Amino acid sequence: MVSELATRFAEVSLKLYGHEQSFDIGLDNDQELEAVAQAFESLGCQVERNELRHSLTVICPQGK
Repeated sequence: MVSELATRFAEVSLKLYGHEQSFDIGLDNDQELEAVAQAFESLGCQVERNELRHSLTVICPQGK
């Protein structure tokens, strides 16, 4: 189950950056990073994980 906080973070991020083809998000905590990745995926985004940099590249669906 995706946490409510991670889902809200993903929703706000899409409102701010969804017009971009893709954007990066970095978090220090791997557990939080995975929760955010799952939240973006549940909203229809593709997510590429970069575990070495503790970051995600979010690829936005068209029209978000």
